[in-house]
Amino acid sequence: MSPRTHLEAILEGIRTGEKTELPGYSSEIRMLWKDIPVAPLLSLKGQLGKMGMEDREAFLQEALTSVALRRPGPFREIAQEPSHPLWSAAAEILSDTGIPEDLDLLIGIIPDIPGKSLPDLVRAIGRFRTGRAVKAISPYLLSEDESVAFEAATALRDNASPTALKLLKEALRTRRAAGGARPMLEAIVRELERKTA
Repeated sequence: MSPRTHLEAILEGIRTGEKTELPGYSSEIRMLWKDIPVAPLLSLKGQLGKMGMEDREAFLQEALTSVALRRPGPFREIAQEPSHPLWSAAAEILSDTGIPEDLDLLIGIIPDIPGKSLPDLVRAIGRFRTGRAVKAISPYLLSEDESVAFEAATALRDNASPTALKLLKEALRTRRAAGGARPMLEAIVRELERKTA
């Protein structure tokens, strides 16, 4: 079987095969990490997500993260181009790796990110759960774009550090002082206060 045909068989298997076969396809992707083309796999990940096929997407995501840990180059190339159609999927995989260099890459593209991709970028950066990630996304707590503010707030909630709680409280105070409040911010601050009490 040619490499192209083999990849097509893996893609089709993940897309339509029996659920019991998914671990095998995931394992094949891991074994082929040195040279498997990542673009078709990232494209399939996006399709599965849009179709609500989370179980299949999860197997593919796990396999892609394994490939990115060993061979991050192709994912980084895509993630450096915020206008690339596979950008969101590549950024998500890089955020799964937890490699500090990938956090640097994602923070570095903040100025170039199109508005529609900003929520995905904030989510990807926030998944690193580091102080540097918290600092990079905390300004977005006050974004007028609800989806951006939501991603920043939930990332800080998941970080659960004293610094994250402090930044969430400051954002809530700022919102209240401006004559408005965000119920989401209030709920997250209450939740974190209960956990740290």
